[in-house]
Amino acid sequence: MVKSMTGFGRAEQSGNGSTVTVEVHSVNGRFLDVRLKLPKALYEYESELRKIAQDYIRRGKVFITINCNRVAGRAESIGIDFGVADKYVELSREIAERYDIDNNMDAKTLMTFSDVIIGNQEDIGDGELWDLAKKVVQSALEIHTAMREDEGVAIGRDIKVRLDTINEYLNRIEKQTPEIIEINKERLRKRIDTLIGNDTVDEIRLGMELALYADRVDVTEECVRFRSHNKQFAREFAHESASGKKLVFLLQEMNREANTIGSKIMDADIAQLVVQIKEELEKMREQAENME
Repeated sequence: MVKSMTGFGRAEQSGNGSTVTVEVHSVNGRFLDVRLKLPKALYEYESELRKIAQDYIRRGKVFITINCNRVAGRAESIGIDFGVADKYVELSREIAERYDIDNNMDAKTLMTFSDVIIGNQEDIGDGELWDLAKKVVQSALEIHTAMREDEGVAIGRDIKVRLDTINEYLNRIEKQTPEIIEINKERLRKRIDTLIGNDTVDEIRLGMELALYADRVDVTEECVRFRSHNKQFAREFAHESASGKKLVFLLQEMNREANTIGSKIMDADIAQLVVQIKEELEKMREQAENME
């Protein structure tokens, strides 16, 4: 199933007097780029968290934020790391003396440093915290994945409509091309007659030249290849492990065929149909670039 690269997931769970909250959000990216914001107690599990994310996400820039807070007995657990506080005060005094400026360090300022206040996070053991955080991360990633799948379904409906529209444009091009070729051949014949006047025309040579012209402007081969790309695109899109990168490549091939069709048939109506095809391809490209 195709998934969008953009999505959001949030999960929260309490255990052993603490609450773990995890938020996952992702945006487009060429490769998988997982960025983590963790409490200190989970730093050692960073590589394991990345592996968990890779089980759910293949491509995109992913941001995972984990917060751990005490929900019971919080007041009793809060304390001050006086060693750290002493260092901040000492450094503040040294800076003031060195640069002959006022020392504005006060208790309120000290309280703003996160490493001065201790005990309001990660009150349970690191192992227990990791077990809880792991479950919440997986829950958030499942919610995140479900949202990306829903968006993928919407993208799929939109792309199917556009593929059908492109096929209809190709039908019209194939239907109109023979008539356009005959009109241009007759126009070319009349122009030659006008240029040479009463001189004799080598009908065999002229017929050969007109046949060569018809072959040069015939777009049957391009339309066949275009339809083949369309079918391949639809198959890839429906595949369980559909790749946005491959879909973008197929769209580039379709666009190349559209350009060839436009350059071979110099006709206003066909040119307009080619423009409409390329507009649909551009919208599909935007969608495909948002696929995982």
